[in-house]
Amino acid sequence: MSAYIIVDIAVHDPERYKEYLRLAPDFVAKHQGRYLVRGGDVAVAEGDWHPERLVVLEFPSSEHAHAFL
Repeated sequence: MSAYIIVDIAVHDPERYKEYLRLAPDFVAKHQGRYLVRGGDVAVAEGDWHPERLVVLEFPSSEHAHAFL
């Protein structure tokens, strides 16, 4: 069964974040994950949540997701 990791990222250091962006896709792929959502506009349907940069990752199993973490 697929497992998902949902992250709301706040970028505080743009230069370090550039390095993260360069390295992250290979690390996600190493754990058989794939990006479903990376940033973009978010429409919150209810409540007062204001995500900065939303990322959703899908993994083939919870074991893969935990290994990624």
